[in-house]
Amino acid sequence: MINGKVNFWRTRSLPLPYLLYLLAIALAVALYTHFPITLFLVVFCGITGLCLFKPDWGLSLWAGLLGIQLMTVGSLGINIAPSDLFLIPLTLVVSGQILTGKRVYKKSNLAIWIFLLLISLTLGLGVFYRSFGYLSSYTLLNKYLGLISLALAFFIVKHFVNDDEELNKLINVFFVSGSLINLLVLSLYLLSVSGRVHFLSDTIREGGRLRGFLCDPNAYAGYVSILLLFSLSFLLTGERKGPLLFSLFNTLLLTLSLFFTFSRTGWLGFLIGLGVILFLSKKIKPALLYSALPFLSFLVLMLILPHFGLRPDFFIFRKWTYYERLDLMSKGWDLYKENYLLGIGLGTFRQLFPTIIHNSFVWILVETGPLGLIALIGLFIQAISDLLRYDVGKLRVPVLSGLFAYIGLAMGIEALYQRPLWLFLALGSALSQIRLEQKEKGKDSQ
Repeated sequence: MINGKVNFWRTRSLPLPYLLYLLAIALAVALYTHFPITLFLVVFCGITGLCLFKPDWGLSLWAGLLGIQLMTVGSLGINIAPSDLFLIPLTLVVSGQILTGKRVYKKSNLAIWIFLLLISLTLGLGVFYRSFGYLSSYTLLNKYLGLISLALAFFIVKHFVNDDEELNKLINVFFVSGSLINLLVLSLYLLSVSGRVHFLSDTIREGGRLRGFLCDPNAYAGYVSILLLFSLSFLLTGERKGPLLFSLFNTLLLTLSLFFTFSRTGWLGFLIGLGVILFLSKKIKPALLYSALPFLSFLVLMLILPHFGLRPDFFIFRKWTYYERLDLMSKGWDLYKENYLLGIGLGTFRQLFPTIIHNSFVWILVETGPLGLIALIGLFIQAISDLLRYDVGKLRVPVLSGLFAYIGLAMGIEALYQRPLWLFLALGSALSQIRLEQKEKGKDSQ
């Protein structure tokens, strides 16, 4: 790849402006016919063309769209995240570059644990088929192929990120686009709650809880908590994206969104990540000062909610959901005892009960057995140890806090299916690889 262009494709035969012009015409036809599949195919073809011409643009758009998922179950059978549409063409680009010798495959310690995890899921798929005699669309598409696509994202990011500039670019795109998405979502939510505007109200709300464009309040809470940790990290390291007042205001908006998800899991992940920031911070007083902002905002919101007819204790301390989740884990454990070696099969719990086990570690053990649990734990340990092994600079704080936050989020959601997690795994692995190469070059020069 030279300056973002794939030089083994003859791009001059169809200039990019003409491609975009044809895409606009096809998109207009698809919208006019109101045919979802046509619209989907047109958008996908446009994304494919963009990725082949400008793979660096495609990767940036992938990172920028991680906070959006479309509720398309009725028309496509599964929910589609726009970012996923970039993975197939980017995979083709990566494969083409490796096969033609333009770039070499980069080895990674994390890859071992990812492959081990995929093996455990494949075995779980076989257990499901043996138990039911068929594969449900949920098990095959959502659980199995869904995780494979996210693993592909790891290898794609790892392939393209070769230096600090590319790494910083992806982090900036993720953070800035996430902040803008949150600004839009929070504005629509507050207008909807006040009864003034109901545009996209059913999309961004689940009852009184904010779920943004991720179809689930807990998933959006995880996304926002990571953005909030990044915001605090940037404030402390002096890498903030804009003036100080703008950064503080953005931190406040992210705190508001996290609060209105009413997600205890989101706050758990945030608190664990915040603990990592405070532990790694060399500026204790500023760290404590900036960290106090989310908590002060939280207390103020708790005090003013009753004036709007809302009960904060109803959302924050929902005892029945707490006991319900313990009961779900207990049911999962009872099923797991029937097959200690391979688990009950990927997607079996959802097949038997119309819900999921709200704990990633218990879920992976119950459905894929000890092999899956070892792979999941090994994945987190390897990712964290890679970042601690080398002096990776100021980026260590936000990336490490994000990884630890996802360990906390895994206690209440299926963290493996949260797309930003795979971005951080790839960035952490790439960052440690860059530092290792710089260290080896330094030794050679001596």
